[in-house]
Amino acid sequence: KQWYQRRVRAPDHEAFKVAMAAMETDCRRTESSNPLFSGVDNPNQACLKRLLIHYYLHRPEIGYVQGMSDLLIPLFTVIRVESEIFWCFDTVMNRSAFSQGEYCNLHHQLAFLREVIGLFLPGIYRYLSTTGDALSLTCCHRWFLLLFKREYSLSDLLPLWDTLLSAPSPFFQVFISAAMISHSFPALVKANCSATDILMRCQTMSGNFNVQQVLRTARGMYRELLNRSEIPCSLRPLVGQQNSWHGYKTPVFKCFECKKGIRCDQ
Repeated sequence: KQWYQRRVRAPDHEAFKVAMAAMETDCRRTESSNPLFSGVDNPNQACLKRLLIHYYLHRPEIGYVQGMSDLLIPLFTVIRVESEIFWCFDTVMNRSAFSQGEYCNLHHQLAFLREVIGLFLPGIYRYLSTTGDALSLTCCHRWFLLLFKREYSLSDLLPLWDTLLSAPSPFFQVFISAAMISHSFPALVKANCSATDILMRCQTMSGNFNVQQVLRTARGMYRELLNRSEIPCSLRPLVGQQNSWHGYKTPVFKCFECKKGIRCDQ
């Protein structure tokens, strides 16, 4: 308790009141049809709000952003001890685009995804680059913000999160996103979809991905990146440590005129 009191800084009262109101609204709306959270004075809904308040105080630099309640739901359905839910949530948040960690913001993660698409899916990259603003990858924003929570059923999301959190790459969500694009975008290219059409189609793809197929493709892309004779230095943050799944090859990085606003460390 004393450690926690030292760790938590007093919140800005006006900002805290605004955040509390947003939490209240989001907790009522989140999974409102789920019996686990529906109903007046539902204790699970109260617990959901309590966890979000604790996180707001624990990570004041992040605060509360709409969508965080969505990320809590999968944890809440499989873990019943409130303190364990909280620390698992903190770990998930550290991987999300809400995190304040280096390269974690949405801008950087989308830049990584564009480069990975260019390396492994050049045909799709060329099509997106010549189709309005499709290469901005607005269609993928939700994937990074909610870590695919809206794209998969709970039974598929849990093994996906297990893989994501245990992967050697600290940004394995980039490879999962590239794998999803590799399986879904060829049909959009064939249909000659516009940037707006791609955005609209992506909103309707929920539940249509085979999670095992996506994870196999994502792992394959990661291994292929490691096995390249030279890896663009702009992708250095995607390469994990030596606890790789299938052995480890010391990567060789090369500067290919660094782009995407990511600084070259060489």
